[in-house]
Formats: sequence, structure tokens, C-alpha cells
Amino acid sequence: MLKKLLPIVLTFVLALSLAACTTPENTEPPAEPPAQEEPAPEPAPAPEPAPEPAPEPVAEPAAEPAPEPAAAVTLSYRPGAIDFEDGNMGFVMVDTSPADASKEVEVSIADVNGAKMLKIETLADGKPYVAIDASSLLGDAVANIASMEATVMTEHPDGNFYATSGLILGYIGEGRTEVKKPWSVFIENKNPNLAKFEMGANQMVAGANNFFVFTLEEDNGEGAVVYIGDICFLDAAGNVLPVDTTVGFDAPAGFGQLDISNLIGVGGEVDLGLTGSSTGAWGQAVVAQTIKNEGGTFDPALVTEGSVVTVFYKSGLVPELIFQSWTDGAPSTAGWAKVAPAITNDSGTVAQFMYEDILAAFGSDDFASFLDAFNVGDTGEALDVIKVTIGTAKPDSPYSAEDRSNLVDVTDEIDLALTGETAGGWGQAVVATSTKNDGGTFDPSVLAPNCVVTVYYSSALPPELILQSWTDGAPDTAGWAKVAPTYTNNSANCAQFTYADMVASFGTEDIVTYLDNFNIGDTGEAINVIKVTVGIAAQ
Repeated sequence: MLKKLLPIVLTFVLALSLAACTTPENTEPPAEPPAQEEPAPEPAPAPEPAPEPAPEPVAEPAAEPAPEPAAAVTLSYRPGAIDFEDGNMGFVMVDTSPADASKEVEVSIADVNGAKMLKIETLADGKPYVAIDASSLLGDAVANIASMEATVMTEHPDGNFYATSGLILGYIGEGRTEVKKPWSVFIENKNPNLAKFEMGANQMVAGANNFFVFTLEEDNGEGAVVYIGDICFLDAAGNVLPVDTTVGFDAPAGFGQLDISNLIGVGGEVDLGLTGSSTGAWGQAVVAQTIKNEGGTFDPALVTEGSVVTVFYKSGLVPELIFQSWTDGAPSTAGWAKVAPAITNDSGTVAQFMYEDILAAFGSDDFASFLDAFNVGDTGEALDVIKVTIGTAKPDSPYSAEDRSNLVDVTDEIDLALTGETAGGWGQAVVATSTKNDGGTFDPSVLAPNCVVTVYYSSALPPELILQSWTDGAPDTAGWAKVAPTYTNNSANCAQFTYADMVASFGTEDIVTYLDNFNIGDTGEAINVIKVTVGIAAQ
């Protein structure tokens, strides 16, 4: 429009200018000036170009808003969801008993994107097992659960996103049968994500201590922190079942502890680092070739007289060992030697295999020459092998190798055959006189440089060593040298004392000359000393 009007306006202005230069009719013309020579006409100036019309203003495009950070997915609009706003978490319990469980898991309630969530931090090697007590939360209504939903979010210490996944384990029915369902957080813009556990044909039972357990199985980063919030238990119609979050966790018998029922003690136990799964139908969850074959990892020299192989597993049926040979000269029985467990625990999670059974099945004790593969197989149902160890049978000792947290590795370990009890009050559960004294049984030469004394015990407080001397010339400190443990494990049933600490308290390295009594005492609470060993700290 502006372009059309401009020429009209210019024409109108030009007409006005011409009219202004015309002489009016009633005015006399001025006298003519003297004639002059007309100068050469100057070239007419080039007409000025008409100014270009100003462009019509164009609106600036609106800046796109910065993307908002992902907000926490919540289910709190559904009344009855456990949102942890009340600060209650007594219905939550960490289970450190599985063989692959971390012994240090910290659970707390944290603020996340304006909401409260259960925060799970794994502080030591292993997986977190965090249980939610459905039976206590719902009472008899636990039998009405058709599904469970929860918001799951993960984060990593370096601030980057990494995919994570885990399992929700349901322990369902009278026998608390384990049922697995996966959860995952694989995409950054779906962190947090919704985890679902559909009960299907399974049904929880009132009064049967049924519960759910969250685990973290795969972490593509390092040190994932898991958050769980807005937990809903739903009936078949999708209604949220009401819960009482003031309850405490009602743990069934044995929950949170490794079931060591029936198991025999094992000394010098070595973790073989073997894990695996099979889908059933008599398949092999573990196949480890021996080191005599190229690429082999299993050392057959570990299989010696008195050996015990202990398999930690999950399955409806016990596993079996299969010792396999394809070497010329091997006994015919060694081609596929199947070994049944000699001992299993009551809960069907640990199986022990004895040397004599292995020998009878394989047909030769020359494992170094003839063993080609060490296998762990299922017996008709899916099998998860969590850990496999081998050590030497200690039939009179309890099985106590399940918790080695915080302890140093010890080689050439010797069982000192020392046991005893006190009723508390700083008494001595073990008093062993040195062999340099009449009737003495304790050889002080075992307390050599770099040695470690390990005491397996049962007490609310750890024990102490007391190195005692009444020999002339001994340092004053050696009369009653008390030594505190250098290391204790998380389950507080094992304490270790190093040579350096013993010498520092006793006052001399000449233990053979001056030690008269080797004592183990309580520190104020009743104690039962189950086993005492000495060995050399592994380098």
C-alpha cells in the first residue's frame, strides 16, 4: 500500500511547487535586468532516486523456551501411594545375606525434584537388596494385591546419565516362592521411569510374611544411586490399596542372614569367580576349562583330598557338578562325571560337594592330568549360580566364610583348635599356655612377622587378645599386653589381629622367648569363641 501512495504524494508535491513559481495575474513584472551573456548551461543534476519505502517491520520469532529438566514421575495423585512424605521407612529392610549382596547399603529418605523418595546407596562391592514388607503394610489385604507399581530413578556421582536395570523379587505365598520382574531406566528423558510388578496367577497370603525386594543388576556407569517413590499396591480393579506406613519390617525367620543350616565349616576358602545361568533342561550354568587347555581358567590343583566345593545358587532344584575329561588315558567315568551335593541348606540356596564324592565319580585323583572342564549344571529347572568356592573341610567348625568384608586375605592358614566361652565381665574365653612351659600347647613361633590371627566369635562386642608374660627380662608391657582387633567384618562375627599390633602391645618381637600365655578375652559382653586361626597376610 505504501509503495502505491508514494508516487501520488510526490506528484502532488511537484504540482504545488510549480504553482508557487507562477506570477499572479495583478502583479507587475519587475524591470528586466541588463542583457548578459548566458552562461553555458550546467548539466542538469541527475534526479535523486525516489527513496525506497521502509520495509514493513517483521516480527522477531519468539525464542524457544529452554527445555525444563525432567520432573519426577509421580503417582501421588492416587490416594494411598507411599510417597515417604511422612518420613516413615520402618517397613524397609536391607538384606545383606545373598552371596552377591553388598555388605554396605545405606537407605534414607531424600528430596528429589520437590518430592520425597527412598534413596539407596551401595557403598561396597555387590548388589543392593532392599525389601518392602507388603504383609505388614497391608495386613490381611495383602491377599488382594494384583499388581505393584513404583517410580524408579537413578543418578551417578559424575552427573552423567547411564542406563541401569534391576529386578523386583516378589516372595509370595506360604512358602514365599520367589517371582522375578524387571525394572529399567534406559533413556535419559525417561529417568525416572515406572516399574511394574504384575502378580498374574501368583497370590500373596495373609500372615505369610510376603514382601518385595528391589535389586540393581546392571549399571552402565559406576556407583549408581537408586531412588524409589510413590509405591502403589493395586487390586484387580486398579484401586490403590490403603497401607499403614507406621509399621516395622516383620522379618521371617532367617531373613537377612545366610542360611548356614547343615553346612560344614570350610578353611582356606577361595572364591573361584564363577557365575552363570541356565534355563533348565539339564543345561550347564558354568563351564570352566582347566588351565592345561588354551584359554582355560580353572586350576585343578585346587581339588585335593578334603576339598569342599560350595555352590551358592537360586533354583527350585539342587545343582550338580560335572567333571569332564577328553584327555587320552582318563578313566571311562571321567568323560562326564556327575556329582550330586552331599549337603544342602534348608532354604535350598547353598550346596556343598565333597572330595570323596568327586573322586568316586571321576575315577582318578590325577585331576591335573585328566580334568579338562569343571561344570555346574541344573537338574531340570532354571539355575542361577551366584558364587562357587573351594576350600578344605572343617567338619567341627561352623560355616562362617560368607562375610569377608573388611578382612584381609590370609594364606597358609592354620586352625589353632582354640575355643571357649565367658559370661562377660572382661573374662578370658581362651587361655593357652606356651609350649616353653610345662604342659603348654600353644606354639609361639606361629606368631611370626606378617602373620594375622583371626578369631571367629559370637558376641555383641568384639574380643581382644591378651599376650601374657612372666618370664624374666620381658618388657613391662608384656605382663598383660592387650591387643584390640585391627579388622572386624560387618556381621561382627570375625576379628583379625595383625603381627604389627601384637608387637606394639607386647613390646618385643621376641615372642618365642617371652610369651607365656596366649589369651582371648571378652570386652564386657558374653562371648563364644568358635574358631581361631593364624596365617600370613596376602600381599
